[in-house]
Amino acid sequence: MIGVISWILVSKQSLLENRNNKIAIASLTLLFVFFSILRLFPMLDNLRNISIPPQMHVLIFIFTIFFTIVIFQNFNKSHILHHLLIILLIVLFALQKNEFLSLNASIVLRKLGDQSTNLASASETLWVGYSYFAFRLLHIMFDSIKQGKIDIELHEFIGYLFFFPALLAGPIMRSQDYVNDLREKNDNDEVNIENAFKRIATGLFQKFIVADMLALISMNSVIVENISSAGWMWFVVFMYAFRIYFDFSGYTHIAIGIAQLIGIKLPENFNKPLRSPTLTIFWNNWHITLTNWFRAYYFNPVTRNLRRNLKTIYPNIILAFMQISTMILIGLWHGISWNFIFWGFWMGIGLFIQNQISTWFIKNFTKDKAFWQMNLVTKSTSVAFTFLYISLGWVWFAMPDLDTSFHVFATLMGNK
Repeated sequence: MIGVISWILVSKQSLLENRNNKIAIASLTLLFVFFSILRLFPMLDNLRNISIPPQMHVLIFIFTIFFTIVIFQNFNKSHILHHLLIILLIVLFALQKNEFLSLNASIVLRKLGDQSTNLASASETLWVGYSYFAFRLLHIMFDSIKQGKIDIELHEFIGYLFFFPALLAGPIMRSQDYVNDLREKNDNDEVNIENAFKRIATGLFQKFIVADMLALISMNSVIVENISSAGWMWFVVFMYAFRIYFDFSGYTHIAIGIAQLIGIKLPENFNKPLRSPTLTIFWNNWHITLTNWFRAYYFNPVTRNLRRNLKTIYPNIILAFMQISTMILIGLWHGISWNFIFWGFWMGIGLFIQNQISTWFIKNFTKDKAFWQMNLVTKSTSVAFTFLYISLGWVWFAMPDLDTSFHVFATLMGNK
């Protein structure tokens, strides 16, 4: 429902007046009204439980009423509504990423639905794939505010939001790229099919063989609690760095391959990140679409704004703040907890320090080359140090709480 309301806000008037889109809107409205009405009849318990979670009928009814007003009263669309929807998406995102907030949201919704709060749980308010769903909508809202209305049919828009190969773990694709692929004919079906199956096979091997094998010997909360040796702790930490790469890279290969079979070209999400000689290059090669999203919609515009309005502030202070805050936001995108905040700070401060050292080294020694570009030895050293720093950062990412993370670092230093 949120997706359809978003389409109404960002679409050209001609699309809203299109007969097919009107029929689709009316059909969706009646569908959600139907599911909402089912909650009023106790004798339909089995059907109701199949249709939607029991505590969601209040929200669905509210969205339906608002949706109907927007459609049939030709509601005057403005950027105010865009910003309100952006706030709603972020609030829902926070509910999804924090167990305490999710649980309390479940309790509130059950109270509104006159249901027992004893049955409330954090999992009731979780929406599968919401992280990527929200980011797709946010990018469309931001682009619409900046560039104006978009030319996407309703069925294309819904297909983009719920494009199943990339719904759970990306990559994040721009809406216009999706629509362009959807509309154009593909003249190389045989080549694409062959390549698609190669990508799927590669992904299956990486994810279900390599990553699952590494899961048995890599860092997790159970394993680290039973390790007292620094050597073994270093081993499981390094294995986790490989595991998370092959797990995520494998899924991306599968998603890209399946999308190719449908005729959609998803963007590449990894480019040999474990061979990166610096943190900057690593984050240009790891989860590329997420990094680009934050760069385009947060880092670049906010940095320009701060430099324009805070000219008396030393530029490196602004750079440090932006790199750290960007990585913290990326951390919070994965989950709202102190561990992800620490992970973001670790990565952000690492990026800033690496940037300053690289600039100083080029200015005072190599003049036109970075340290890692001098020879094979310096490049190998840089790659090894970058991998070490990234691997230690995954400790904050993988552990469930700060105490367990501190335990890992203490053991790594031989202080167990």
